[in-house]
Amino acid sequence: MNYTETTSIGSTELSDEDFALLNKVNTWLKQTEGADSESVWLTEAEEDYAYYAGDQDSNETLEALALAKRPALVYNQIKPKVDVVVGLAGQNRQLPSAFPVEKNDEALVELANGTIKFFRRESSLADNEMTCFEHTVKSGRSLLHFYVNDDNPYEPEIKTRFVHGRNFKIDPRSINYDLSDARFLFIDFWYDKEEIKIKYPDFDPDKVTQLQNSDGSSPMFYNAVEDTYRVTECWYKSTEELYWFTSPITGKVEKLMKGEFEKFRDAVRAGITMPNGQVVVDQQFDGVKRYGTVYRFVIFSNCYIFEKGISKHRWEGFPDVLFGGYKHDKENRWFGLISMMKDPQTGINTMRRQMQHLLQTSPKGILIHEVGAIIDIEEYEKRSAEPNYHMEVSSGALEKVRFTDQPSISPVYGQLMDTDGQFMKDVSGVQNDTLGIQTYSREPGITTQLRQGQNIAILFILLDNFKKSRLLATKMLFSFIQQYISSERVIRIEGQNGQQLMQINSQNNPSSPEFNDVTVGKYDFFVEEGIETVNSRNSIAQMLIDMGHNNPGSIPPDLIVEYSGAPFSVVQKIKQFSAQQQQSAQQAEQQKAAIEQQFEMAKLENQKYIAVINNLTKLLTSDKKIEADVIKLMLSSINEKENLAVQHEHEQQLAQQNPNTEGGM
Repeated sequence: MNYTETTSIGSTELSDEDFALLNKVNTWLKQTEGADSESVWLTEAEEDYAYYAGDQDSNETLEALALAKRPALVYNQIKPKVDVVVGLAGQNRQLPSAFPVEKNDEALVELANGTIKFFRRESSLADNEMTCFEHTVKSGRSLLHFYVNDDNPYEPEIKTRFVHGRNFKIDPRSINYDLSDARFLFIDFWYDKEEIKIKYPDFDPDKVTQLQNSDGSSPMFYNAVEDTYRVTECWYKSTEELYWFTSPITGKVEKLMKGEFEKFRDAVRAGITMPNGQVVVDQQFDGVKRYGTVYRFVIFSNCYIFEKGISKHRWEGFPDVLFGGYKHDKENRWFGLISMMKDPQTGINTMRRQMQHLLQTSPKGILIHEVGAIIDIEEYEKRSAEPNYHMEVSSGALEKVRFTDQPSISPVYGQLMDTDGQFMKDVSGVQNDTLGIQTYSREPGITTQLRQGQNIAILFILLDNFKKSRLLATKMLFSFIQQYISSERVIRIEGQNGQQLMQINSQNNPSSPEFNDVTVGKYDFFVEEGIETVNSRNSIAQMLIDMGHNNPGSIPPDLIVEYSGAPFSVVQKIKQFSAQQQQSAQQAEQQKAAIEQQFEMAKLENQKYIAVINNLTKLLTSDKKIEADVIKLMLSSINEKENLAVQHEHEQQLAQQNPNTEGGM
């Protein structure tokens, strides 16, 4: 039943300590069942559930209707309104998520959100939350219980259970919604004889039955009508001596009870050998003594204690989340939406029954005539109900035939029914618009939307309590994840197009970049419903976009992306792409600048050549003597080249004519 180190007793042979514990929890249980917060709630809740199901009349009313031979008609207007409220909560609920306090916590927050989403599905948390809210609307309260299924001790499973309002009891002095001030909490389980014998072999049903019959003032542990036996699980607080210390093994601040701390202290002083061979030893190791709250549990039935122990959950509180509706502060009890609609529903049933009775029993219009005034009275009796029937009267006898008026029903009945119906709509916040009934033909859509928003605002307390419970359940779930999901688990979580595989609590290589450990410390994030925070961030993002449009280049794109509400991995991809784009743009600018520089240099060189040519042209055209000298120089150079060419040709001819002469020599 609990993932704890338990002590099985299962016998009436109790020690003094166990006997005192059993007396204490039985006394608490007796006081709680007698308090208004429990006894009055149980009476009202049973009636609320009956009204929802259409069983809306007392035995006295049913007997009176039966004697009068009148049907017990029920016009149930409570059920559709309750169903609409539950449906609205289901449609508008948002996923509780973690949000980073600082920018450098975004990666851890994304991992936490993926993990939370996975275990919310695996533990049936989302379904049980809606079941709890449904019963809260009906009766005013319900409970969500967290526990760990350790059938596989190497991979414990986190589970949640819906607990009906009649199967748990809270400390009648508790006021806080989160039960932080409650001294104890009881959860009941009912088994038949075969089931309880299998679960607890030492249990003696006959002995419990005898004790139940002999003492009618004690809490009931045997239901003779259903032949079932009650087993109660009690969670309670105990103020005990604790020792706080900094662990030399983990370096974290921890606390232990006196006996456990003394054993740990002696082991540290003597030396603890770690798996890697290192010895942790501290001769001066000690702790700081304080008195604090310890959460304990005991599972019992009448004179039997089956299990007891200290809660092994690291969660500071009971492993339960209360779902409450409205609070009756004088009686310190919860009540739901149906409680406020029962009286007008009774009024509607009464008025409509009376109207139908009057319509059925009131005399109809009577035909009055003198004898012989109607020619064929038998035809009238047979065919008067036909739509095309006409009645003939004797000549001159028209004044001798007349009908009496049917008695009218007072309009006050309809007015009272309308008043009661409108009152039910007002207290429930479920008007015709919410039910999908069109009452105005020419009305702007924004007007209808605003009116619906005002109607739902009536349910603020109920919906706000639902939100508080869901956020607390998410925090508790993550605490359980940090504690119990310690084996290597591969979980598919959202991020990187929904296909990223993350390893939770992988102990293989903590130094690797892929290492993710959800048990390391407390993350710097807070849990909130996504719609509120996302809307805020989206508003900031839209404001930055508008500023960027009005003043181009004034807002960095990365700043807009950070407030876009996109997952951390998506933001990182966008930033990488933006950085690549910026780098490419810079390279393009550099290449453009280099080309422009080369063009300028070429332009300068061309300008130099043009200047030289212009100067030469000016010289040639301005001085005839220089022009003649230049021409003579050019002609002499040409003549010299021609002479050299002729001489070279003459030498080649001589060489061809005298080859033998050179060979004979």
